[in-house]
Amino acid sequence: MTLPKINLSPALRTSIGLIALIIGWLMLMDLLLGLWPNEKAMLKELRQRTSENLTIQSAVLLQSGDTIALKKTLEEAVRRDPQIYSIAIRKNQDKILMQAGNHNLYWKPTSATQSTLDYVRVELKANQQHWGDLEIAFHSSSPQTILDWFKQPIVMGFLLLLFGGTALYTLYLRRIFIYLDPSSVIPDRVSAAFDNFSEGVMMVDRSGRVILANKTLRNWVEEKNNQLFGKSSKDLPWLKAALREDPKNYPWIKAMDSQLAINGWQLEFHKSNGETIKAVLNCSPIQDAAKNVRGCLVTFDNVTEMDRMNKELTLTMEKLSKSQEEIEIQNTELRNLASRDPLTSCLNRRAFFEDAESIFASYVLEKRPLACIMTDIDHFKSFNDLYGHAVGDKVLVAFSRTLLFVLRNEDLLCRYGGEEFCILLPDATPEVALSIAERLRSEVETRAGSSVRNTQDLKITSSFGVASLTAGANNLAEMIDQADKALYAAKKAGRNCVKVWGEFAAEN
Repeated sequence: MTLPKINLSPALRTSIGLIALIIGWLMLMDLLLGLWPNEKAMLKELRQRTSENLTIQSAVLLQSGDTIALKKTLEEAVRRDPQIYSIAIRKNQDKILMQAGNHNLYWKPTSATQSTLDYVRVELKANQQHWGDLEIAFHSSSPQTILDWFKQPIVMGFLLLLFGGTALYTLYLRRIFIYLDPSSVIPDRVSAAFDNFSEGVMMVDRSGRVILANKTLRNWVEEKNNQLFGKSSKDLPWLKAALREDPKNYPWIKAMDSQLAINGWQLEFHKSNGETIKAVLNCSPIQDAAKNVRGCLVTFDNVTEMDRMNKELTLTMEKLSKSQEEIEIQNTELRNLASRDPLTSCLNRRAFFEDAESIFASYVLEKRPLACIMTDIDHFKSFNDLYGHAVGDKVLVAFSRTLLFVLRNEDLLCRYGGEEFCILLPDATPEVALSIAERLRSEVETRAGSSVRNTQDLKITSSFGVASLTAGANNLAEMIDQADKALYAAKKAGRNCVKVWGEFAAEN
């Protein structure tokens, strides 16, 4: 299992080296000259003074027999001095006569007679004879935990020097390195070759710092007091505005991290003179002989002119498409004018026969049901005579709209002539055709009159004649003639009714 390689910046590596030299030098000087104070000696002297003071006070109070004051003195000493765990007066190494703090818990000397830095025993005398001992249990002078070890002044000093010094040195050296000329690592012949490229070329190191920019790129974005060499790519304003990405997601950073080329990254930026450039960015990581990534080669292909031509072509295509749509609309209008009755918008006779002839031929061949209805408005001449031709036209429009309301989408409606209309019903049996004709008649009678505006009590009725292929028509004209004869029979029968050609022929 191979450990991941840690890549440190030159500034950080230099800083760590400098701090290591300084720490080593200080340790050597301390070894030779004793620069750092001896904490053990200082602590020993302090505890010795504390012990002597407590011994003198205890001896005086014992001689006076003031045990209450002695008790308070010991307790006050434990309370005020955070270094003292407990204090006790023991008579002849026997029982404890008096204590402050949990002495049995904290008093654990390593020697039964000798004092140590943490456990101090002072002899108490009476009449020049050993009377007892004053025992003081101090906090341990040695670190008990890792945290205690870190809290030692000398350790904290070294840690602050290590981390703080490294951070300060790194910040300082990074600023210093900016002023160094990174282009010196690129051979002159390589720089000259890149300067001949028509596209912009930039080379960055592992940290994203620019170490080369060819003449084309410099002419695009470099200003007099704003050189590219040595700058971090994340600090270039024109790149930040063009990419609008987190610097960690810059394409050359991704290419170096993945060790794969990244191509086709489109961006737009402004030249130093304000001119806009549209470019396609390509990134290719640079590796050494050991396949370690050392940097990235970034190219900027200027596609501004191509983009302009594409926009012009797109605009031309849009205009052409719009023109085609307008032509199609005009053609549709012309077809409507050529195939539709201008008053009722129904098919005219020419357009009707073009569609109906082909339907008739295919339905005969496929033996599918087909029917035809002829209809006209009853007493239409009376509308013109009583109300005028303008109302007569409105009656025709209302009549045709009523028919269209009932008919199916596949049905053909034609204004055959005057107030007479012809209807072709594909896939309609005689029974279906009769049902449709009856519904048409009913709708005309109930709806058509009320839909004519500016008239009152206008009653419109119509008569219908139905014919179908089952009646034996040999062609479309013959089937229409049969339906027309059935319409004539409906007129003779009193109007506002429906007659079917087969029934009428049988009656005759």
